[in-house]
Amino acid sequence: MSTSKRAVVVATVIERTPAEVWADVRDISSHVTWMQDAAEIRFVSDQHEGLGTKFECDTKIGPFSLTDVMEITSWEDERRMGVRHVGLVEGTGEFTLSAVGSGSTEFRWEEELVLPALLTPGAPIASFVIEWVWKRNLSRLAHGPKQRAAVAMGVDQSDHILGRQRLVPRGIRREHDDGVGVGGAIDDLQRRSRGLRRRGVQGHHR
Repeated sequence: MSTSKRAVVVATVIERTPAEVWADVRDISSHVTWMQDAAEIRFVSDQHEGLGTKFECDTKIGPFSLTDVMEITSWEDERRMGVRHVGLVEGTGEFTLSAVGSGSTEFRWEEELVLPALLTPGAPIASFVIEWVWKRNLSRLAHGPKQRAAVAMGVDQSDHILGRQRLVPRGIRREHDDGVGVGGAIDDLQRRSRGLRRRGVQGHHR
């Protein structure tokens, strides 16, 4: 079966110490509060943190959804957390935290994903959309848990971006190298998602 390996890297500087950011990130169940593409997390291991922790994450970007199965493969307090993905989309990922100046943290998120054959022709677009969504996720992480809780009480504009009300808000357009905007990229993923559903793949565990 043909596959495509894609690397996605996003990073931001958060105005909190590594200890403060780690206290937020180490709670895996809370990732759904800042990852808008993560709908629900369920642990499948007795432990909920540290090496060997296993969990399922229901992931949704626009019309495309699947259940991602992950295992924690590295865990260094206030420094890094690594995962291995298994299933429909395979690969590895890692968060790294580095102190910047006095009281700030560079948070880096790297993933190397192996996409299934159906998505291979659209892999560059898929990578573009994932990177776009993850950059917004890091913006939410930077806000901190209290501000995220406050935002959750109102209407979060990032919900629009992920298709919960509309896929792309009016006035927002970012060009891809090929001239494909975010809306066009998500439209392409919609078509590929329909192809997955026709093959009975949607909802299959990764």
